[in-house]
Amino acid sequence: MGLDLIIIGLSIATLLILLAVLFFLLEIKLRIGGELRATFVYLILAILILISRRIYYIFYQSDLAKWPYVSDVLSLIFAILLLLAAYDFYRILAGITDAKVKNSSDKKRRKTGKTKNVRAVSARIFGNPKIAAQGNLGAQSSLLEQAFEKGYISKESYKRGKEKINKVYNNLKQRYL
Repeated sequence: MGLDLIIIGLSIATLLILLAVLFFLLEIKLRIGGELRATFVYLILAILILISRRIYYIFYQSDLAKWPYVSDVLSLIFAILLLLAAYDFYRILAGITDAKVKNSSDKKRRKTGKTKNVRAVSARIFGNPKIAAQGNLGAQSSLLEQAFEKGYISKESYKRGKEKINKVYNNLKQRYL
């Protein structure tokens, strides 16, 4: 009987910690925007499943509920939600870095395809349009300079491109300042 009370006490302490984690995840979800919000929704649902499993375990240990396979079903749902959250987070990180592992033994990375401006992509994820626009303009400006240096475009095209980028940048500056 004494051991059962200790187990129930530990379960209640675990439940309180899970409630604190749920509170912090809700606060984080309210402060972020963009694509990252879906990841936190999956994590919040997973924590809710853990909380319901812990409540069931408390009732089970105190002989108030004896439902078969409830713990296994809740564990399966938790695993699926955690997998969805991990996949969504991986998809976002892969979109930011746009890199793949070249060799798994030395973990060197190589760029594949077009390189993305990390500041612009992270601003898009976190929902700041001003920073996203400035980052995209910076990326366009550097691509324009590279094209001019390699001889892909003429000097006149380079000047027109720079003028357009500066015009858009000045419009953004007036809008957000």
